[in-house]
Amino acid sequence: MKFPIDQWSTVGKRIDGSIAFTSKNLRGMLRYPAKVVRLVYWRDLDNSYNGRLRVIYADGTVSEAVFASFLHMLNWMDARRIFRGAEWVMKG
Repeated sequence: MKFPIDQWSTVGKRIDGSIAFTSKNLRGMLRYPAKVVRLVYWRDLDNSYNGRLRVIYADGTVSEAVFASFLHMLNWMDARRIFRGAEWVMKG
């Protein structure tokens, strides 16, 4: 599933490929009305300082965001109540 990160900060896509939401900031990811079931996060392959986050919701919608700092991404994730109870998976 390809995400147009260059245009939007966060994009949510449904299983059928249609766009569920777009947001120029991370608010869209936090306000989506489905429960978060899994967080997949990793260091960017092109720049190991950057972080990438993929959020998977209970209805199958997936959103992705890029962070300038991997450590700031982890702190941001840890501070959000919406992510509590979700499975955290570090890739790579």
